[in-house]
Amino acid sequence: LVNNIMAVIEQSVNFKFGYGPEEALPSQITEGQVLFATDTKKQMIDVDGVRVVMGGGDSGSAAATDITNPETCLIISESAFYESDITSASFPNAIYIGKSAFAYCSDLSEISFDNALYIEDSVFEHCTSLASAGLPTVKHVGNFAFNYCSSLSSASFENASYIGRDAFFKCISLASISLPNASYIGSYAFKGCSLASIDLPNASYIGLQAFYNCISLASISLPNASYIGSYAFHGCSLASISLPNASYIGNSAFQGCSLASISLPNVSYIGNSAFQGCSLASISLPNVSYIGNYAFQECFSLMSVYICGTVIPITNGTAFSATPILNSTYTGSFGSIFVRPSMVEAFKANSYWSLYSNRITAIPGYIEELPVASAADEGKILQVDASGEWVIGEAAGGSYDPSNVADPDHCILIPKYAFSRSTITSASFKNV
Repeated sequence: LVNNIMAVIEQSVNFKFGYGPEEALPSQITEGQVLFATDTKKQMIDVDGVRVVMGGGDSGSAAATDITNPETCLIISESAFYESDITSASFPNAIYIGKSAFAYCSDLSEISFDNALYIEDSVFEHCTSLASAGLPTVKHVGNFAFNYCSSLSSASFENASYIGRDAFFKCISLASISLPNASYIGSYAFKGCSLASIDLPNASYIGLQAFYNCISLASISLPNASYIGSYAFHGCSLASISLPNASYIGNSAFQGCSLASISLPNVSYIGNSAFQGCSLASISLPNVSYIGNYAFQECFSLMSVYICGTVIPITNGTAFSATPILNSTYTGSFGSIFVRPSMVEAFKANSYWSLYSNRITAIPGYIEELPVASAADEGKILQVDASGEWVIGEAAGGSYDPSNVADPDHCILIPKYAFSRSTITSASFKNV
């Protein structure tokens, strides 16, 4: 039965997943048309055996009293209850909710859709009395779905993978939301909300201004985000963030945040003004290839920039303006740009970086190649060079026995697979 229902929806109703093309509505579900069953009070018809609530168009929208046996309804059509006086909506078996189905229902305060899979655009737009939304089975939340729901304070979409643009735009009371499976967060999705924290463990795409001016947002988890759109977190209160898989940071993405620390191990592109006005004291950019205009402008605490790669990033003289890094626009103590020892002269001679030549220096103690230890030295601390730097020796086979590490405080580098599959129960290396 479920497969048959899904087939009807996919083929017969304007049912689009992700970026797929929109299918034209069938003639019996024409946009804006009001269709009635034999009993006009029901406003429910059969489409290939599927019960559909119809409404909208010039004849007005369905009222709550018009629907009998709502548990038999599987599809709610476009504008079905648009601007009606409905106060609650419970359709336990509906799996598709059409565009603007409950839009501008200012008295709607309770909703229950236990099996809904797809919420079209603007479904609950301007439902100003709606205080909470728990839709555990929904996979797709359309554009403007809860736009201007000013009373919405909490929401949960445990299975949603797609959150459309402006989905929760100006939900000024929204303080908490659960989206554990969301992979796509559209542009302006949470702009102007009251979120204090949010976990998005599976989000890979954060759109333009997605959290713009969420001034209470102090914590966010994005372990799998690869794309951070322009102005995504502009004006938020984030103090720290880790983006281990991000490769792209858009223009002004974190401008005006109070960021004091950030981890960007895989970022290659940093847009214009991306971190302008942040409180960063140090930043490491091991894989960056482009740093935009004013990217770190007015980061007045920025004393250390680490660029560890072998590619010299494209940038210009404004990237670090009004920071301790660029002495022509800053009068306090100067900072440094740290690069690989073998890259120092190349950076100084590069047209993009010559302006910073007196700030460029070698990373202290940087080891460009690991020593190869003998089997007898496996896991022992070895002296690397005359400067007194030390590293755990990397041997050809096996993993290290933690008992072999006699003086961990002298160790500055731990090579790959060092303790892989070992019996180690704790690790303390203060100077790594």
